[in-house]
Amino acid sequence: MAYTVSAAEERKISFRPESVVEEVLQNVWFILNTLEYDCPLARGLGLNPGFIDRPIETAQALSVADVFDKIETFEPRAEILKVSFKNSHADGRIYAIAEVNINGDYDIEEYTR
Repeated sequence: MAYTVSAAEERKISFRPESVVEEVLQNVWFILNTLEYDCPLARGLGLNPGFIDRPIETAQALSVADVFDKIETFEPRAEILKVSFKNSHADGRIYAIAEVNINGDYDIEEYTR
């Protein structure tokens, strides 16, 4: 089953996710909303800020490979199917949108914390 995770959506961090699916999707969302060097104990976590202040098309092109690399590295349970972007021309921001599958067989009811 494919899930869509958008960096544009607002989410609260759950310190006790109810399922593996919720945990993986939260982790993907966190990666999409974090820049490298922002996490003190995991400086490589997050997207490379090299796309900042670039034209929107250039920023998107630079970000696609980085989204694939970072999610593959920091959340290997998520398999990326597609990366797209939502553009906000009013404030010049782009938001990554990742369509992912969850790898493995996880039973939502039997998820243990």
